[in-house]
Amino acid sequence: MTAYEPPGDPGAGTDPAPASGRAGYDAVVLAGGAARRLGGADKPGLRVGARALLDRVLAACAG
Repeated sequence: MTAYEPPGDPGAGTDPAPASGRAGYDAVVLAGGAARRLGGADKPGLRVGARALLDRVLAACAG
């Protein structure tokens, strides 16, 4: 995964673009790695309950 767009208005809750013309970010999520302790599992896609770990982190960052 390289980008995530939450459902809804893509401009909602974002700061105005800086002088460079690019949108700013309030959070950066680093997801991935070798997952040696998980037997090489896809950590961002690993499901806990009905939701993937990455979805849980992104939901916590929203707003």
